[in-house]
Amino acid sequence: MAKITAYIPEPTPVFTPDNQRQIIQALTTIKDQLNTSYQQDIRNEQLAFTQFLYGTPGSLCSTGTSTNPVVIVPGGNSVDAFGRLRVSNPLTIFDSKNIMSKNSLFDESTVNGGTVTYTQNKSTVNLNVTETAGSKTIRQSKRVMSYQPGKSLLTLSTFVMNTPTTNLKQKVGLFDANNGIFFFVDGTDYKIVRRTYTSGAAVDTEISQSSWNGDKLNGTGASGFTLYPDKSKLS
Repeated sequence: MAKITAYIPEPTPVFTPDNQRQIIQALTTIKDQLNTSYQQDIRNEQLAFTQFLYGTPGSLCSTGTSTNPVVIVPGGNSVDAFGRLRVSNPLTIFDSKNIMSKNSLFDESTVNGGTVTYTQNKSTVNLNVTETAGSKTIRQSKRVMSYQPGKSLLTLSTFVMNTPTTNLKQKVGLFDANNGIFFFVDGTDYKIVRRTYTSGAAVDTEISQSSWNGDKLNGTGASGFTLYPDKSKLS
C-alpha cells in the first residue's frame, strides 16, 4: 500500500467553520488516498492471477493464452479425497493427548508379554513387546470415525517408533482389524497400507516406500526429506 500523508489541524478553542472545513478536507484526503491505493492493490492481484493462469513470456506458464489457458490442477494436501480444494478450516471430530496420565478414550490389549506404560514427563504412552513369538500390544480409540458420504477425513498422528528391526511390525493410522489406512514399518521396510473388508475378510494392499508415487521421503524427492520414524521431530 502506498504511503499516505495528511495534515489534520489542531482544534481551535472556539469553533470556526474554517477549522471544521480543514479537518473534513484532511479526512477526505486520507479516504481518497486509501481508496486509490487499495484499488491499485486489487488491480495488482488481478494482474498477477491472470499472469499465473495465462503465462507471461519466459515464465513457467508461458504456453497459456486467453483462448487456450493453462489448466492449473491443485493436488497433494491442498485437496481433499474428492479432489476439491481445501478452503475452510478443518472440523475436529476427535482429539487425544496424554497430559498427566493416559487418555481414557482408548482401549488396550496385550498378548504374550506385551505391556503399555506411561511416561509423564514426556506425556507419552509406550507400547512394548518382547522377543517372544506373537508378542503384541494394541492401543485403539474407543470411538470409530465413520465415513460420511461426500466428506473426507484427515488424520494427523504424533508418534516415535522403535528402531526398525527384522520381524518387528509397527503400525499407526486410522484403522482397525477390518478397515482403514495406516503407516506400517514391516521389519525394516516402510509401507502405506489400505485395509478393506469388502470381500468378507480383511485384505491389506501394501505399498512399499520404493513404490510411493509422490515424494518417497528417502532424500531424493522434492522435499529432500528422509523419513526416520524412530526419531522425534518435535521440539
